[in-house]
Amino acid sequence: MRAVTINGLCGHAIDLPALLDATAPHGAGSSAIFYAKCVACGEGTELRLANGRVTTGYSYFGGSMHFEPVKIFRVGGLKVAVSDPDDLDVSFGERRWHFTVDTPSQLRFAVLGNAAAAGRALGELDFAQWGVAIRRVERNGATLEPDGAMVLRPGDFLHLHGPAPALTRAWHYMNVGKDRAAP
Repeated sequence: MRAVTINGLCGHAIDLPALLDATAPHGAGSSAIFYAKCVACGEGTELRLANGRVTTGYSYFGGSMHFEPVKIFRVGGLKVAVSDPDDLDVSFGERRWHFTVDTPSQLRFAVLGNAAAAGRALGELDFAQWGVAIRRVERNGATLEPDGAMVLRPGDFLHLHGPAPALTRAWHYMNVGKDRAAP
């Protein structure tokens, strides 16, 4: 298998097979979105996999979750298939990976200016009710430890960890201000 590297949003090269060895997908399995940390600088990069390509970009909420592509890399021989119904099978050359959304995963959410969470303290966002933990907050390029009194600002990024369905609920609550499962 030939070596394949792509550039993360930070510009550093990321080895695709090593990335797949070390990373699990998050969000809906069929979305094929992965969150990876750059080995060189530690900056986060979101990737979306599809047959024959890898797209770098970022996720945001605008009524529903969206993935905004930044750059597309052509990767001959990369195959991505959805199975059982939210599992993901990826193959590249002789290598195979199987991912499932049942495992806890991590998402990085942007706090938009119109998000319900903007201007609110982290302690007010009861993500723990769904089994979601706030791992860290990014603000102006700095990584901050979450603190219940920290007030979220537009442009902040929350790194949330938990089961994929719970992350979807937390994301909806963060942006709309209510649980999407609530009446």
